[in-house]
Amino acid sequence: MAFDIDKARLCAKLAGIAYLNEKQARTQFKLLGFKHIKFFDNGSSQAYVIHNLESMYAACRGTEIDQIQDLIQDGKFWPARAQKQGRVHTGFAESVDLIWTEMNAYLQLTATKFNIKQSDIYFTGHSLGGAMATVCAARSDWVANAYTYGGPRVGNRAFAKNVLSPIYRIRNEHDIVPSIVPPLGYYHSGVEYRLINGKLHRITGRWDSWKMQIRASIAELKKFQWIRSLYKDHGIDGYIENLETFEPDNC
Repeated sequence: MAFDIDKARLCAKLAGIAYLNEKQARTQFKLLGFKHIKFFDNGSSQAYVIHNLESMYAACRGTEIDQIQDLIQDGKFWPARAQKQGRVHTGFAESVDLIWTEMNAYLQLTATKFNIKQSDIYFTGHSLGGAMATVCAARSDWVANAYTYGGPRVGNRAFAKNVLSPIYRIRNEHDIVPSIVPPLGYYHSGVEYRLINGKLHRITGRWDSWKMQIRASIAELKKFQWIRSLYKDHGIDGYIENLETFEPDNC
């Protein structure tokens, strides 16, 4: 399964809708052509599962700044044993734990009922939601797909290397959140795609990522916008807008 720009654009919209309350979200999902919508809500964790006759998406809600429990979960950065391999950020795993049993049962039932192939199942989310989507993809019995936006590092090397589902990790311009979780012992899963300088680039290695970041930072410094961009570039609206307007390159 290869990176699909149309799926990346759609999943970004779904990740944005996941922040809305159930009534608002249902309206927006239906406008995108989805009639089957299920909301999962337990404590500080929320996610929507939506599907049509061909594909199914699980969109996890990201951090809500006014919800103290979300911030607490983000701060639980000590590692815990993951369900299948390696070790994982405790707070992210606990966030998934709150909804996983019910959501996974619904995913399994729906995939069987509508004969949806595992390659047509997608996990997505922004920020904390992106971390949760990564954990879901790792726990899932399917080789599905995950498109995440502004997501932090989730697990150790064994966790990151052994997630079977393809993970397409999209990072906008100077978004600082993917670097917040301490890098010591934590690694990103999947392949990074960077929205920067008017293009969507596939990152081929750590040096490639640093080189592109340095080049863009110099350009921002010249415009006196670097500090502002560190927080501005994290919002899901910026991801949606840039995916629509930036030209794919090496994707």
